[in-house]
Amino acid sequence: MEGTPKQIEDFLIQNRFVKSTNDRNNIIYTRPFKLPKRQLVVNGTVMNTPDEYSDFIIAYLGEGAILDIDNVPTTPLYGYNMAGSDIWVDSLEDFKFWTDKIFK
Repeated sequence: MEGTPKQIEDFLIQNRFVKSTNDRNNIIYTRPFKLPKRQLVVNGTVMNTPDEYSDFIIAYLGEGAILDIDNVPTTPLYGYNMAGSDIWVDSLEDFKFWTDKIFK
């Protein structure tokens, strides 16, 4: 893994993601996060839910490309699945743009 996928991996690891592989040998990055508490009112009594944690998972999908009219690759792309969506990026900056959108 050279170039952009390596830069993205370094970025994720610097941001407390842990790299691993799943049962299909796919590369995944996982980071636990705390879910916000919820406040419930039951018969006039205010109750707060306990702290809950979940894992945010980013799966590396592999390489692709933008093709020209003759189906010749012109720009490499790198695929990631985040929050249930497949995102294809061409640079670390592009990847950061999408992660910022997801985490805000």
